[in-house]
Amino acid sequence: MRELKIADLNRFADLIPIQKLEKIERGWSGDDKYIIHTLKGKFLLRVSDISMLKRKAKEISVIELVSTLNVNTPRFIELQMVDDMILMVLTFVEGEDAIHVIPTLPPATQYRLGYQTGRVLWQIHHLTHNLYQESDFLKMKEKILTRLDFYEKSKYFTKKDVVPIHYIRENIDVLKDMNVRLNHGDYHIGNMIIDENQDIGIIDFNRFDYEDAIKDFTSVLTFSRTASIPFTRGTLNGYYPDGIPKLFWKKVKIYLAYNAMYSILWAEPYGESEVNFMLARKEELYHEYDYFQKEKPDWVKG
Repeated sequence: MRELKIADLNRFADLIPIQKLEKIERGWSGDDKYIIHTLKGKFLLRVSDISMLKRKAKEISVIELVSTLNVNTPRFIELQMVDDMILMVLTFVEGEDAIHVIPTLPPATQYRLGYQTGRVLWQIHHLTHNLYQESDFLKMKEKILTRLDFYEKSKYFTKKDVVPIHYIRENIDVLKDMNVRLNHGDYHIGNMIIDENQDIGIIDFNRFDYEDAIKDFTSVLTFSRTASIPFTRGTLNGYYPDGIPKLFWKKVKIYLAYNAMYSILWAEPYGESEVNFMLARKEELYHEYDYFQKEKPDWVKG
């Protein structure tokens, strides 16, 4: 995919004249992302390879579906194809990165904002009815166990992984009868914005999928948890205002343990620093969950 030029945006008539094109360097997205500065305000541009066209068409449908909620999320504006690139323009969600702001706020405010994101996640999941079929579980089980076998043969496998792998293999059948819903796919504090009214905005729906709703909590319990325990506790209680279901922790620990290991292999194309980050995250999870022998983290009781 070639480099983007400002001239490539001339076909977006509503954006002309463009004052500035600002590349967003952070994040692990496969898309290149830019802020487009125009006389009408800011817009978000996502640039993808043409091979992603079918996926992007589905992503647009998801963005439009989520925009029916009373939630601050990007709205779809227009899509164009230029040579080998897909150019998708969305509204820009104004505000500050939640990951930098929330840890500086009083614990009660962190909790309130977390509770808000829990309610939002529940709304996103309930935009669709439960789409579960038995084949969903069988495919998920095969994928997890196959990737665990692959991880065990990798250079990253150590004796510390034996107990977590055993936990997954012994308990994976608890994932039967999954609650298959529309998932954000990367729902955590790093993909959230705080506006001037201290309301939450949710961004980056490009990793969406239709799968077990509990999977969306893996990012909450890793990235959000690292940034703010009150926020993470609020997210859980906002999603489950009547109490966290008994099987929640047993199920989510399967996904957490699996992700802790496989994310190391996933990070390899992004470089050594990202691999090291995932290795450190695995160690943190192993400690927090006592190699997944602990029912739930200690901070949940607080």
